[in-house]
Amino acid sequence: MSNEDVTIERIVAGGDGMGRVADGRVVFIGGTITGERVRVEITTNKKDFARGTALEILDASPHRVAAPCKFVASGCGGCSWQHIAVSEHMPTKVAIVHEALRRTAKISEAEVLELVQTGGSVSPQASRTTLRMAVLPNGKLGFRRGLSNDLVETNPCLVAHDLLNEMIGSAKVKNATEVTLRCGASTNERGVWLHDEHGRGQVTGLPSDAGVGIESLVHEIVNGVKLRVMMTSFFQSSTEAAELLVDAVRLAAGERALSGVDGRVVDAYGGVGLFAATLLSPDVPVTLVEANESSCRDAAVNLAIHISQTLDTDSPSEIVRSHIEQ
Repeated sequence: MSNEDVTIERIVAGGDGMGRVADGRVVFIGGTITGERVRVEITTNKKDFARGTALEILDASPHRVAAPCKFVASGCGGCSWQHIAVSEHMPTKVAIVHEALRRTAKISEAEVLELVQTGGSVSPQASRTTLRMAVLPNGKLGFRRGLSNDLVETNPCLVAHDLLNEMIGSAKVKNATEVTLRCGASTNERGVWLHDEHGRGQVTGLPSDAGVGIESLVHEIVNGVKLRVMMTSFFQSSTEAAELLVDAVRLAAGERALSGVDGRVVDAYGGVGLFAATLLSPDVPVTLVEANESSCRDAAVNLAIHISQTLDTDSPSEIVRSHIEQ
């Protein structure tokens, strides 16, 4: 494959830098920052685009930093932006959203600036309460290398909650290739689900309080509401993320819409009922729509009061298991 010197025009959705090769095609390169000039090895050539690997940073961005996690140097591909200063993560993400709204939604620059508002951000370290990890041949846990299926042991993981890191350090797995680890940061509950199709998976070395299996669950408290979350259900990456999203939805929806005065509230892609449970009074009728089976089961528990209080009314709350057409 050929090498070219490329200037990174912007970071695109997915986290790669985008530039242009000599013939005008766009090229996507991981581990780069807007404005940098990099020497790239072209690894994929298509008619309309290319992909490459950065061989050398010729002109580095002032926002480039040494990765805080030692496992990045070993090739861990779990975190793709550790080369960017944390202070630049939010502006970079906002720029990606701006670009998507302008190019895909065809919204004017002025409207985009009015629409997109930034809120808070989660802690850059020790905040993630759910991790999906690979099992190494020795039974320890880790992540895949970037652009590879090779595995890197990552103990401890810089972004994982301490409750998860304790399990990462002690667990040893047999007859499974992947595991999901989950904890409740506000309840100290935690569990492990082995992704073993034939039910032969085994895990040893876990703390005595850790649940094991596909039916394991934890509870998380968000906005003062205790929520059940099974191992196979979708939930935000951390309690902080959930709290920030609840605040954002409250602000965007407004008091009137959440009061039910205008009628039934629809919680689309409702997950375990995070927004309905934390933002709606139990007497406000809500239809939660979710495709994932375990999330619907969680939502039935988390919205039990909402369902019971509206059961004998003309507008009972309901949980609908269904895919939402795009």
